[in-house]
Amino acid sequence: MDQDFSAHICSIPASVGPSWDTDSFDAHIGAASGGHDYSAVIPTDEEPTTFLPIPHLSQPDSVSFEEYLSEYVPSEPPSVGPSWLEEINHASFMVSDHHADDSIGYPPMTISVQMEEPLNSSGTNDTIIEHLPVTLPINPTTVTHQVLVWKGVDTALHKDYRLLIYHSLKKTNWGRPMLLTRSLYLGCFWVGLENPFDISEQLARKIITNSLLTAIDLDETTLQDLIDNPLILESPKGTFTAVGWDILRQTLAGYVGNRCSEMRKIARACILNDTGFSGMSIMEQNARADHFLGLLCSANVDRVRQAIIEIMALHMFRELLFACLFQPIIGLAKDNHVGRVADLFPEEVRDQRGLRQGVVGTLLTIIYHTLLCWRSTNSQGRKLSRAYDVIMFALTDMYDNPELYPRFVEAVKALPFISAEHVFPMHPKELCPRTCPELGRAKHRDEISDTILQINDNPPGLPNSTFTSLRSQRPQREVDESSIGNGESS
Repeated sequence: MDQDFSAHICSIPASVGPSWDTDSFDAHIGAASGGHDYSAVIPTDEEPTTFLPIPHLSQPDSVSFEEYLSEYVPSEPPSVGPSWLEEINHASFMVSDHHADDSIGYPPMTISVQMEEPLNSSGTNDTIIEHLPVTLPINPTTVTHQVLVWKGVDTALHKDYRLLIYHSLKKTNWGRPMLLTRSLYLGCFWVGLENPFDISEQLARKIITNSLLTAIDLDETTLQDLIDNPLILESPKGTFTAVGWDILRQTLAGYVGNRCSEMRKIARACILNDTGFSGMSIMEQNARADHFLGLLCSANVDRVRQAIIEIMALHMFRELLFACLFQPIIGLAKDNHVGRVADLFPEEVRDQRGLRQGVVGTLLTIIYHTLLCWRSTNSQGRKLSRAYDVIMFALTDMYDNPELYPRFVEAVKALPFISAEHVFPMHPKELCPRTCPELGRAKHRDEISDTILQINDNPPGLPNSTFTSLRSQRPQREVDESSIGNGESS
């Protein structure tokens, strides 16, 4: 990999397992309150660790409307859908199990560790990160409409019914608005406007609804036009069913969790394949995973920062960044042109310092979760929402004092310029590089450009953007708060 992105590795003796005592650190983060005061000084029991601180869209690597929608279909238990679904040939609809990575057996832990608590996402963290200033409308227009009311308990859609909806969307009035809604909803979490590892049902409903309103504005249509033209599904017998927003919004149930699962699969593919993560033997892969977990779970914030610098130098980080935000999607822009999720959030993805803190913190937390799953399905560690807080705390000083972390600064400045030439990319289902259309095969590691070319240092917008609608410049509307419920029976 590029020497500019290498980091000095503080070695851990092979005979000694990393100390994963998180109590001291988390006590000062505020485990009970779930606070976000990342500027406080954290005393630690460990001695500080010494370490070195640290374009254009490619059409062949774009994903189609159908691929983007259908590849990440959340898998739900059968419950709702017309009776004619039973006549559908199930072989024609392939839905992946996006939680398969949590049930795959991994090599058992070979080191003795003490962890804080079982890994889950039950922590409370329901405030926006205040240290991530973004330009948002001062007085967004409040929209009240009966069709936007979302209360009570939703009944899960049958997976085949859900997939039939995806396949039927493209050439309808709902096609691009739903693609934009999905991208805006997911992007909100990727860029750190909300904590993707602690999402209440009420918050998810609100963001989904607001994303629809923004999508309508970007598509230059109206809510009434969509209401008047529902999606029409045709059964194998030629009967028709009209589907409106009350059903379409349910296709987004569990979407963020499922996409996080896809990202973990991409990260795992980077461990299994020749990407520079480690050697190719299972012992080398385990040792490298243990190294990063030892740093990330340390009670010493300097060791957490060391992990951040080293992980951001990995090819794995580029693959996740590309898949989350920078992969071109056909049809996201007007007139079926390509666009990226990042293009919808230019100010939140990049500022004058480079890649913003919310993006980095989210991807690092996904990698942390991947490493825990890799080492043991029963691994115990910080709750994901707590791990996210710890990583964001560590990042705050790195962004506030860039002169102390030159390698980190180089990375965050270059990464917003990432494009298809800098990744394989990885196939989340096959856990291997995708076939490159131009080559007719997967890329080899030496065919991937290590150097990310920066066209200029301080541009006003997002690099390589084919369409950009700045949040501060586009009209913004929000659903009336009284229209959204918490998913409980009334």
